[in-house]
Amino acid sequence: MPTRCITGTTKSPGDCASLCARWFGRDAVDRKARAGALEAGTLGQVLAVVGLIGAGLTSFYMFRLLFRAFHGTEPEGGYAHAPHPSGKAMAVPVGILAVLATVGGFLQIPFVSHNLRDWLEPTITADPGIEATHGGEILIIIASLAVAAIGIGTAWWMFGKGSERRLAYAHKLPRLRAFLLDQWRFDDVYEAAIIQPGRDMGDAASITMKADSTDKPYSGATALQVIYAKGDGWGGVVWQSPANDWGALPGGFDLTGAKVLKFWARGATGGEKVKFGFGVIGADQAYPDTGKKELDVVLGTEWMEYTIDVDGLDLKRVKTGFMWVLGGQGAPVAFHLDDIRWE
Repeated sequence: MPTRCITGTTKSPGDCASLCARWFGRDAVDRKARAGALEAGTLGQVLAVVGLIGAGLTSFYMFRLLFRAFHGTEPEGGYAHAPHPSGKAMAVPVGILAVLATVGGFLQIPFVSHNLRDWLEPTITADPGIEATHGGEILIIIASLAVAAIGIGTAWWMFGKGSERRLAYAHKLPRLRAFLLDQWRFDDVYEAAIIQPGRDMGDAASITMKADSTDKPYSGATALQVIYAKGDGWGGVVWQSPANDWGALPGGFDLTGAKVLKFWARGATGGEKVKFGFGVIGADQAYPDTGKKELDVVLGTEWMEYTIDVDGLDLKRVKTGFMWVLGGQGAPVAFHLDDIRWE
């Protein structure tokens, strides 16, 4: 809902101060960077153009916001609450920002003062041999003003003169509108590139393995205790040779002639669902496991021996000789392993 900022009018002194500060302050530093980029060869020139495009987009979306909030028509039926001056909770911080922005802007005036640039310079790593020329700065200033003017003009053309033109283009370009409304599919890309790979890796932080557990071992004085501390997600552990290798390195064991993989296991409460097996590294890697087999079990509270028949499998190179994996089961999962062996 639009509010009349500080003064009760549709014009905000905070906006004016912010625009002034952007030109004399941060934008002056940006222009210096873009002007310097012009002297850094082809890549620098490309990055300067990208920076100019970013400046144009910034002016477009900021003035789109201004035009729609302060000059646009009210939606059909009006707003739920009538526009009103902001209270002190908004007016005081914006007033302070306006004053500081106006004063701070004069710290950096093109060709007059460059205190802000000098203050930031020690924190910015750059080639000391690259320095913006006065001609480059002037060119970037003119280009920055031009793209800003284009952005502001486009925003006014689409949003400042009513909603008819904006809605007409929305109907003409429904796929583009849907793409923009869906935030450029950024969430989908982030999910596929960042979130899902993390899920595929399992939750290693939730796994605890205690090799010297004395809680009722099957044989000897100790057994391996495994705890998966989450009720969702999934986790697992693979015994590898070489360690931490997923197929890029030679290694492993030649287990030709083995008939079975045996192990003893029991659950802490019974009913724990766990998959056991070997041969995790696939044929798409340079040095894969030559054999693979898995066994799904539901553990009881008493020790039980499990057998995986490997007779007839190619066991010339076994790099992941044993593994367990489980999915979240609504509560933490704990189980014990003992006497894991190939025969």
